[in-house]
Amino acid sequence: MVQRYLELYPAILLYTSLNPGMNIPIVSDKQYKVLQDICSVLSILHSAQELLSAEKTPTLALALPVYEALIDALENATSEFPQLRHAIRMAIGKLVKYVDKARDLPVYALAMAVNPGMKFRWFDEHQNCGPTCQQQACVVTMEAMLEVQQKRHISATQQPQSPLERASQAQRSGFQRLLTIGSRVHRAPNTASGSQNSSTTTQAPDSTTPLSSNKILIANMRIVEAELLRWEQYEWTGSNTLGTVNLVEFWKAHRHVFPLFFQVAMNVLPAQVSSVSSERAFSSSKFTCTPERNKISEEHMEYLQVLKHSLHRCTLTHKNNQTLDFMARIVDPDGDMHLLN
Repeated sequence: MVQRYLELYPAILLYTSLNPGMNIPIVSDKQYKVLQDICSVLSILHSAQELLSAEKTPTLALALPVYEALIDALENATSEFPQLRHAIRMAIGKLVKYVDKARDLPVYALAMAVNPGMKFRWFDEHQNCGPTCQQQACVVTMEAMLEVQQKRHISATQQPQSPLERASQAQRSGFQRLLTIGSRVHRAPNTASGSQNSSTTTQAPDSTTPLSSNKILIANMRIVEAELLRWEQYEWTGSNTLGTVNLVEFWKAHRHVFPLFFQVAMNVLPAQVSSVSSERAFSSSKFTCTPERNKISEEHMEYLQVLKHSLHRCTLTHKNNQTLDFMARIVDPDGDMHLLN
């Protein structure tokens, strides 16, 4: 509203001068300059909000770097706008408290770790994080990778064998018996005790000995450490500018190169920093769940809102005049509404 008033201020002055009898209140020149300063400071915060509220692209990896840059920009604004120093200092204090708490959250470290343009470099370059911050980020990343590897190991060991695999295993064990049967075939014994001894000596030992949990953990940790080392040695050839990496396309292309990191990325990338994008999708819920249909479940309500928001974006892009009123058939059953053509 402040920005709009400043843009329309010349027109407001002209309109009030042409209509003096209407007694339209307007701001003085000094108040106008103060509003300009306030708008300039708010534009710094607005730029950060726009960057972190982007749709269709992950933004969580940019959170801590953007907040650090925002704090620096506000620090510079205190000298540029000394009259607003108190208000700016209050904003900086709130941001510092938020960043201090956010550094301890694993999701921020994981979001930057799966970004090929950042990895763990940001923690090393920013001394505000402390000397052990990068080490903690590595530990958090390894724990997330180990959890993925353990699930992969369990699913691989518990996966039922197909008929083809069972037939191949039976053929392999039969071939092994054929190779060793010559040394285990003897003449029939003369006494019962000999028969008993013979039966005990021809028993084949169990060839499949399950590994202990400690050995499985060691094996999984080796896999995690090997992939983490390959990830640290991987050289990103694109731009290192924040926000220029297309993380979705990158992990589509490297899902088999770094399978553990890929799964960690799929768990982390959907998380958004700002709720603005969600508010855009769910702000029109009253048009989805009208009084004529107020018994819809919360889960289905979410589905409808996401679907409607997606269709709304399509109409803006393709200039489609298709209606988005999901209650049109209930309110007007005779209406010919083809919503999903």
